[in-house]
Amino acid sequence: MVKLNPNDICDYLASRVDEGYKSVKFKECIYNALTDELIATFLFDEKIKGEISGMKPRLEQEFKAMVGISELEFRFLYKQCYMDSGRLEILVQEFLRKNFSFLTLDLADDDLIVTRGEEGFTAKMRMTRQAADYIKGSKVFKKFVEDLAEGNFALFNFAFEERECVNQEELTLEDIEKFAEEKLVANTKDKVDKVCKVSNREYLLGVPIKERPIKIEHLTVSPHEQVIAGTISFFTRREFVKKDSEEKGTYWTFILDDGQKKQSCVYFLSGRTEEVRNKNVAKMELLGDGQAICVVGICNERNGRVGFNVRGVSSCVMG
Repeated sequence: MVKLNPNDICDYLASRVDEGYKSVKFKECIYNALTDELIATFLFDEKIKGEISGMKPRLEQEFKAMVGISELEFRFLYKQCYMDSGRLEILVQEFLRKNFSFLTLDLADDDLIVTRGEEGFTAKMRMTRQAADYIKGSKVFKKFVEDLAEGNFALFNFAFEERECVNQEELTLEDIEKFAEEKLVANTKDKVDKVCKVSNREYLLGVPIKERPIKIEHLTVSPHEQVIAGTISFFTRREFVKKDSEEKGTYWTFILDDGQKKQSCVYFLSGRTEEVRNKNVAKMELLGDGQAICVVGICNERNGRVGFNVRGVSSCVMG
């Protein structure tokens, strides 16, 4: 039995769990400090969707035995994988447009052909030899291929067919590298401009914050988590009555100001046990107007007003 630190789950779990389950893949295991649980995610092939429910008990038992930490709570998520030629073609087009737009401006519809055979998918791309060599040698392309293989149950083969440059002058490798460097500099500048500078971050509660915060002016309504930072004002504790029960809940509202723009935020008290919830109350009560914090959460819009639902808090120093 292997003892693992919840914050440092080893990659070897993937190969160990896959043994005996050719149509099930271990994707990731995340430790949620808020609920003190390990959340394991598995991918399964669409071909066995009728059998997966019967496989779960044994799979979960073996996983727990390998982790070897009996004190933790476990939660298991199962996601069905689906891939066809049309979806793969869209993924490849989006990848090329995002990472190599300066090389694929004249890529016609028939320059990308995706087919599916018994051994998997083949994506055939027609482009100049210089462009093909540059793309094949890039780290981002190799990562794209690896991610496809890890997230699906099919084999993926990419073939490059040489063709003459039609709508633009022939590019040399030097030209390509120059354009790539210019794009990298532009992207880096754009990212730097969006970042809100903070230091001395210390975890407080909820979801741990790994990313750097963005300036509030760049916050967008999205189902994905985003990170912002600022100085607190109008910090207020409130209560509400939960729907379909007389039980009361607790939440805090406050404004975050990063020096350029303000954002209204709300944090609803959560925790798997009463002990955890009491600890989170005590930590929130340490906060107040004038303090700087970094928060991760979901930006949403309701009745025309944009709000930020906080899922994790860290203290910080602005600037």
